[in-house]
Amino acid sequence: MDSLSGGRLGYVHIRSMADGSYRDVYADILGKYNLCDGIVIDTRHNGGGRLHEDIEILFSGEKYLEQVIQGTVVCDMPSRRYNKHSIMLVAEDNYSNAHGTPWVYKHQGIGSIVGMPVPGTMTSVNWETLQDPTMYFGIPVIGYRTRDGHYLENSQLEPDFLVRNKPEEAVQGRDEQLEVAVRELLRQIDADKDRW
Repeated sequence: MDSLSGGRLGYVHIRSMADGSYRDVYADILGKYNLCDGIVIDTRHNGGGRLHEDIEILFSGEKYLEQVIQGTVVCDMPSRRYNKHSIMLVAEDNYSNAHGTPWVYKHQGIGSIVGMPVPGTMTSVNWETLQDPTMYFGIPVIGYRTRDGHYLENSQLEPDFLVRNKPEEAVQGRDEQLEVAVRELLRQIDADKDRW
């Protein structure tokens, strides 16, 4: 990320839509990446959970104050929500809430989406076991319906920037989706004349 963005952007990966991953993201964006101009949020290869509301709230901050000590800005307000530009990476193997979270991020206008289309798999499940408690499975029982009556399930999420990583380049260490996300986020940051 440092080499692609010249040190201007931070990077977080939401490994799963669960508490531990959320805590890592929260600590990183408000800690070690706090002074960066923006953040790349990677949700690729995520099997789901339930974080869509938490991610929406966390990344929807709008700066309204600065704390200043002798002319040096030491903290932005809000200080517990991210209030800079962000962009989200998605992949075709995102599942369940890893479909719902990018959908909410895009629907709420928080930022752009980069990657491959995400199948419409947003549901909530009841987890059940059989006689063998090591075997468990989820039964989808809750659908998520939009105001106009459409369910997120079976509604594919199309990214704003369609980018397919080529396997022959990926094995060489190139991540074209990340490259596009960095270029686009820097472009958006530099074009935002109202930013302070």
